[in-house]
Amino acid sequence: MGMLQAKGNKVYKLFRVFIFLSLLGGSIACSNRSWKKLSSDKVREILPELTLLKAYLNTHNVPDSVRYVTYYAFFHKYGVSQTDWDSTMFWYAKNDINLYHNFYSRLDDSIRRLQIKLQKKVDALDEAERRQYRWEEGILEDSNLLLDTVYPKYMIPPVVINESFIYQPRIRYDSTERVSMNFAIDGMSFLAQDSLFMTFSLFQEGKLDTTVQQVIRDNGAYSLSLVARKGKIDSISASVRGCISRSNGLGFISIDSLALIRIGEKKEEFKSY
Repeated sequence: MGMLQAKGNKVYKLFRVFIFLSLLGGSIACSNRSWKKLSSDKVREILPELTLLKAYLNTHNVPDSVRYVTYYAFFHKYGVSQTDWDSTMFWYAKNDINLYHNFYSRLDDSIRRLQIKLQKKVDALDEAERRQYRWEEGILEDSNLLLDTVYPKYMIPPVVINESFIYQPRIRYDSTERVSMNFAIDGMSFLAQDSLFMTFSLFQEGKLDTTVQQVIRDNGAYSLSLVARKGKIDSISASVRGCISRSNGLGFISIDSLALIRIGEKKEEFKSY
């Protein structure tokens, strides 16, 4: 273990020397150009993401022409130029070597935090993909049904609410199962005379089998449940519509869910994933 650690430290030192020489060469090439020195906080903000970007470009053997455009867009996002960056790093290496070393000593922690943040985004995308697959295969249960909407959904009043879906399950629901539509909203003003109209319907052979409706005038979680009167359910539709003119102290309206749940008659079980 000690030998591996020593080897790792040696590689890390060589990497830092390589970075220093690269920056030195870059700074000499642009020494005749004007540049602005970046603050240490700005360097710490840019360095982790820049390191990951360089690693990605190197791993995928990205052509130089694409690298140039990529780096230009990257630095432009931070309001600086690559000349500013290269010259700044050379300045710190020459005039404040301790701070220069500190940039890289804190790099591991910064990258680790950034990786955690990126992993959460990847997990969210994976979950969205699983939801869409289950939707397409007709096995979606206990889930928000609007594929193109992220929940919670925030809106600033005055706003027209028009949330709806039509679901045609490949697995036909029958009269032994109860189907429930769940909806939650927050932020409605207690002073305004606003209201929403919630409708939940089941269809069999293209005809309306049964339906239920409710008026919403207050914040909270709402649920409408139905059981088919006959045969099997071919399609399910639900909607929440209305206009909200004002919000309470939150300053916005939040729709937290629009979900479908199927509950069997013998064993009541919320099916989720």
